[in-house]
Amino acid sequence: MTDHPAQTRKQITGKKALALLVGFFVMVFAANGIFFYLASQSWTGLSTEKAYERGLRYNDIRARDMAQKKLGWRSTATFQHHGDDLILQTTFVNKAGEPIEGLSVFAEIQRPLVDRHDQRLRLRETGAGEYSHPLDLSLKGQWQVNLQAVTADGFEYLSNTRLFLKDTP
Repeated sequence: MTDHPAQTRKQITGKKALALLVGFFVMVFAANGIFFYLASQSWTGLSTEKAYERGLRYNDIRARDMAQKKLGWRSTATFQHHGDDLILQTTFVNKAGEPIEGLSVFAEIQRPLVDRHDQRLRLRETGAGEYSHPLDLSLKGQWQVNLQAVTADGFEYLSNTRLFLKDTP
């Protein structure tokens, strides 16, 4: 009787099985180690400052947001080029579209992914419902603008806007 190809099978010995099993787990641990290293060297995972404290104040924040929504204010923020100067220009209007005057307006300008270029500014009123401040932004691209407007009686209005800074036109 002759050997047919179907009859000639390689035997998997105990040593080969052990080597395959150990090799598999070495590859898994090596891949996990690489991913762990890459993850620990990049983003910290913290997306909100004082996340735990904010979580404890969730109901207060939600009530403030509902009061703000009921009030119906709207705000806009833009980067304006005036010659070589860059200005953060904001406007605030009430539910009827009328300008809101007499606010204390603060802006926090941040890069979305790094905190090295953050700026906190107090804007001055430049017209009916208009508030502005000159900027010195060295980086073009995307910026997060968080506005805080406070009335004389202490009501606080908050808004967040993403703006894209282009080269001077």
